[in-house]
Amino acid sequence: MYLLTGENFGNFPYANSLVIEGSKRAVVDAGAGVGRLKPLVERGIDVLIFTHFHPDHGREAYLFQDAQWWAHEADAPAISNVDGYKRFRHYHKPGKEYLLHLEQSRLGVYPYGPVAVQFRDGDWLDFGSIRLQVIHTPGHTPGHCCLYEPETEILFSADIDASSFGPWYGDPVGDIDDFIASIQRVIDLNPKMLVPSHGLPITEGIRQKLEDYCSIIFQREEKILQFLRKKPGSLETLVGSGLIYRKIPEPEDLFRHFEATILEKHLRRLQSRGKVTVANGIYAAC
Repeated sequence: MYLLTGENFGNFPYANSLVIEGSKRAVVDAGAGVGRLKPLVERGIDVLIFTHFHPDHGREAYLFQDAQWWAHEADAPAISNVDGYKRFRHYHKPGKEYLLHLEQSRLGVYPYGPVAVQFRDGDWLDFGSIRLQVIHTPGHTPGHCCLYEPETEILFSADIDASSFGPWYGDPVGDIDDFIASIQRVIDLNPKMLVPSHGLPITEGIRQKLEDYCSIIFQREEKILQFLRKKPGSLETLVGSGLIYRKIPEPEDLFRHFEATILEKHLRRLQSRGKVTVANGIYAAC
């Protein structure tokens, strides 16, 4: 088993892959770049495992059409067909249909296909000499999963990546509280090595890095409250104010959609805790 680092060190819009050479040959995620993945196809791959449905993790799945596709049951509908994918990202809603084309202009066309095996939390993926345990870690997506190798205590943590940007939950199906719980689950697992989908493996200070990563969620909420204490405003006034992205990436409409989704989740969460009120679409700090 070895890490195949994606182009640009696996940073978005690429992602690292894990290559498993056991009784079956498998690849975990297909977003490392065509040049990195094509040699694997030529050697033969039996199984492609999706840690979740996002296009930077499955964009090159078309290279593995002869392999079985495996994914968690909660994300399988978005991998299987375009209608499921659009529902997960709310691209099916009136006025949002064009966002799929914007996404494709940045990330390429997602290659939908049947998910032959739908796994669940705790399942063992058996490749003979190598066995990986599915650790279901929702929040980023409903079916986001990490893969744990207990002999070496290595965790392929996918998009629980301990990045300086912090957790990303810009899909309508993402969930902040689930993400917090998933990060804590990874901390409690106490792996000796954390191998994220983006960036380099981490062997030192894993707990602290994950705690810092999780704390960004609460820092965002404090920034939102500070913004609203100065002046109440609508969701639209918060988007583009540097509360999530310092500068909205291109294509701007797509990432404004993601940022609005993230901010809306925080506003609902702050409302539920009595820290924010809303009247006629205008939010105010309590």
